[in-house]
Amino acid sequence: MPLAELITSHDESLAKLLTAIHNDGDHQLITKLDDQIKLFSSSIRDIHLSSPGEINQQIKFFLNRSATVGDDTITSSDRQTVEMLIDRYTNDSGSSKGIGRQAPTIDTHASVQLRDSRFTTDELIEQSNSRVSLYNLDYTYEYTSLGNAKFHKSDPSDFVGRHVVDIVGDSRFHKRAKQYYDRCFGGEHLNYSYFLDVADLGERLMDCQLTPYRDTDGCVRGAFFSIEDITDKMEHATQSALSNVVS
Repeated sequence: MPLAELITSHDESLAKLLTAIHNDGDHQLITKLDDQIKLFSSSIRDIHLSSPGEINQQIKFFLNRSATVGDDTITSSDRQTVEMLIDRYTNDSGSSKGIGRQAPTIDTHASVQLRDSRFTTDELIEQSNSRVSLYNLDYTYEYTSLGNAKFHKSDPSDFVGRHVVDIVGDSRFHKRAKQYYDRCFGGEHLNYSYFLDVADLGERLMDCQLTPYRDTDGCVRGAFFSIEDITDKMEHATQSALSNVVS
């Protein structure tokens, strides 16, 4: 099955699953849909591609899932899948399979360096519309996505090397953010929410996820961060719940 059809089938099954859960569907149906989603996800992961456009789409599928799916375990799994896919294509000596660039043949030491720096150099991740970032242990940005840069009316390159304080402010960093980063640097997977006043939109509910970013030896060397505005989703869920109560 072509990549586009696999992604469409995955999304359709996911939509059915969410509807079934919302409507308290029977366990057998929910289990069947969950198995279908896992199968489509595995198929999307395992398909080897040569078209740069399809490679882009394949990686963005998992990158966007990791930034929008609320379960920490799934988030960590999708992040690892993104890393694996980048390794697959950047370590391929055939330039036609490189991600937006020629992929040279490299030795073991260079491979490690490439894996450690891939989030700062790979344009596919930086071009994601999701709000994702990678911080090092000094609380500075190694990269941020185009989506996050746009939110701050800036460019991704402007974030590299900047301290989190420069973006969130000293008060928010020390009163809230730092404690989460420190726990993540200690190996925890975290999911938390907070309200943020956004220009022209008012108060918005933000859902955040922090996942430890490990080097090839398994040591934590930073934090992979994703954030999503879930205000509209929460309002829709609340309205639906109230509608069910009324009916």
